Amino acid sequence: MVRYTFSVLEKFNDVPDNHWSFEYVHKLKELGITNGIGNNKFGLGMTITRAEFVAFLVRLMQWDLINPEVGSFKDNLDKNKWYYQYIETAVNKNVILKEENVEFFRPEDKITREEIAIMIVRALGFDSLARQVSNLENPFIDVKRNLGYITIAKDIGIIKGVVQSNREIKFLPDNNATREEA
Repeated sequence: MVRYTFSVLEKFNDVPDNHWSFEYVHKLKELGITNGIGNNKFGLGMTITRAEFVAFLVRLMQWDLINPEVGSFKDNLDKNKWYYQYIETAVNKNVILKEENVEFFRPEDKITREEIAIMIVRALGFDSLARQVSNLENPFIDVKRNLGYITIAKDIGIIKGVVQSNREIKFLPDNNATREEA
């Protein structure tokens, strides 16, 4: 990866220059995908919510925000919430599926690594393929569901596993993601 040069004013003051995510985080800032959490901080090490991740993804894909009269979920009905349009845009783009019996999106819950992989694969238009390729060789010893999504995300270089002390590579699908992982 090319090393970017940032002025002191542009860098988040909580992301050390030698941190593995430095380049990625500052590229997100440069592209206008995130401005951090305020006071020139990114929020390194903090978990990210489902709504925050959806906002990152919608901005990354450069989708125009939509503003329907009624939200798709019982917990996304307030049009004054900062995330209302982001969630509705993601629903419109089939990143978030409005399934029968699903009444809540849980925007302020922490997002899991598995949920991130699924949303990214859907955003890229590979939802149908991911559903069809569930018989692929499992790249991670701890992935038991949504194998197609996680395998596609790994194969195109979006996600990586976590090397354990015994050298096994796990994905840790149920772990909450940090802001820099997202």
